[in-house]
Amino acid sequence: MYKKEFESKLRKLTLTLFAFHLRNELTQSDKPEEDANLIWEWCENLGKDLNIKELEGFKDKLRKHNDEIGLPATQDYPDSDYLELLKEPGLISFSIPNIQHQIKGAVYPLQIHDINALDISLSSTSDAVKLADLNELNPKYFSLPKNIKSSLKDNFLGQTLLLFAQPVDTIKDYQTLAKECLEVLVPEIEIKKDFLSSGFFFGSPIFEYDNGQEEPGKSIHILIWFNSVFVTENLAETNSYYQPLIYLLCYRSKILFAYSESRKSYQEAKELYQTLKETVESIKKLPKESNERLQKFNNILRNLSFQAFDYTRHLRDLEIQNATIETNCKNYKIVLQELQKISLKDRDNLQFLQEFLNHALNKLAEQIKVDLSYLTTGRELYSEIINSIRGIVEIEQAELEAEKIKLNAKKAEHDKSLERTIQVVGVGLGSGAIAAASISAHIDKPFKPLNPDHPVHPMVSSLLWSVLATIAAGLLTWLWTKRNLNN
Repeated sequence: MYKKEFESKLRKLTLTLFAFHLRNELTQSDKPEEDANLIWEWCENLGKDLNIKELEGFKDKLRKHNDEIGLPATQDYPDSDYLELLKEPGLISFSIPNIQHQIKGAVYPLQIHDINALDISLSSTSDAVKLADLNELNPKYFSLPKNIKSSLKDNFLGQTLLLFAQPVDTIKDYQTLAKECLEVLVPEIEIKKDFLSSGFFFGSPIFEYDNGQEEPGKSIHILIWFNSVFVTENLAETNSYYQPLIYLLCYRSKILFAYSESRKSYQEAKELYQTLKETVESIKKLPKESNERLQKFNNILRNLSFQAFDYTRHLRDLEIQNATIETNCKNYKIVLQELQKISLKDRDNLQFLQEFLNHALNKLAEQIKVDLSYLTTGRELYSEIINSIRGIVEIEQAELEAEKIKLNAKKAEHDKSLERTIQVVGVGLGSGAIAAASISAHIDKPFKPLNPDHPVHPMVSSLLWSVLATIAAGLLTWLWTKRNLNN
C-alpha cells in the first residue's frame, strides 16, 4: 500500500483505460460473436455503479448496421478498420459526483476491424493532487482486469491503463515516482508489480509495467507517462499519437489473447495425446474371447474417432492462433513505425515497445510452432492406430464369419442326418401300419397246433412279410437319400 512519507503532488492527471473485446471470431466470420456487446453492457453498468447518468442507455447511442452494433469486419466495409461508434460525433463527457477532487470523464467507443475497443478517461481538474489521492481516478478499482473479465467473459482480450501526470515539484528519480503511483492506482494485494521497461515519448519518461500473466482476466498492463517538459504537453494535445497508440495496444492484446488461447488448445491436445498412449497400452490387455474382444475393439474405435476429431480441431486452433500472432505482429510493427515517425528523434526512445514485438515473434510464435511440431506426430499416430484397429476388426470379423459358416454347415449336416432318420423311421412306420392291417385281417382265425402237414397261420405269415417289407423299405430309403446327398 501507499506509504504516507511519499508526499509528492501531481497535476494535469489523466487515467485512461483501453479495454478490448472480441467482436468476431478469430476465423473472421461476418456475424458478431453472441457476447460481442458485453463490453457496451459493462459500460452501462459502470455508469450505474459510479452514478454516471450520461452512460444510461449507452448501447442505444451506438451506430448499428442490420441491427448489429458496428459494421461487418470485412473488406467490403473498410470503415470497420477504425470506426467511431457513437451516433453523435465526439465523446460522451461526464463528471463523477461525491469525489474530493473534481473528476471529469469521457467515453470513446470504437470498432477496430474485428475488435470492440473502449476508451474511458478520467481526469482531475485540481492544480495539485496528493499522490495518496491518485486512486480517485480509479474509483472502485473499476479498471482492474478481474473486474472487467467477470463481465466480458471469454471474449475479453485485455486492457491497458495509461496514466499521464505532471509532477508539481522537481523530480530527480522518475522511476521511484512511477512505482509510487502504481502502488496507489493498483493495490499490492491485486497484482505483483514487476517493472518491465521504460523509455521516452514526446520528450518525457514513460514506464511500462506488466505482471507477466498470460490470461487476459489476470494480466494487467500499465503505462505511466510523466509530463516533464513543455514540449510533451504541446505534442500530446495535438492527439497525433492517439490512433497509432490505440492500434498498437489493440494488436498487443490480440497477440497475448491468441497466445493465451493457444495454451488451452495445447494442453487439451496434449491430454488427448496422453489418452492415446494409454489406449494403445490397454489394447494389449484385451480379452482373448473373440466376441468380447471384437466388442471392445469397436468401442475403442468409436472413442478414438471422436478423440481424433477433437485432436485435429485443437491443432487447427493452434495454427489459427499462430497465424493471428504473426499477422498482428506485422500490424504492430507498422504502427510502431508510425509512432516513431512522430516522436522526437533527438530524445525519444520507444525501444520498450520494440521489445514486446521481439518477445512476440521470438518466443510466443516460436513456442506455438514447437507445440505444433510435437503434436503433429499425434495426429499421424491417431490415423495409424485407427487404421490398424479397423484392419484387426475386419480380420476378426472375417474369422468369426468363417467360424459361423462352419457351425452352420455342421448344423445343416446334422439337420439332414435327422431328416434321413425321420424318413427311414417314417417308411418303417408306414410298413408297420400295413403289417398291422394284414395282421388284423387274420386275427379272428384260430391257431392250430404246429404240424408240418398244416400250413402256417396267416397272421404269422403276414407279420413276417411285414417286418421284411419294413426293413427293405427303410434300407432302400436310406440308400436313395445317401445317393442324392452324394450327387
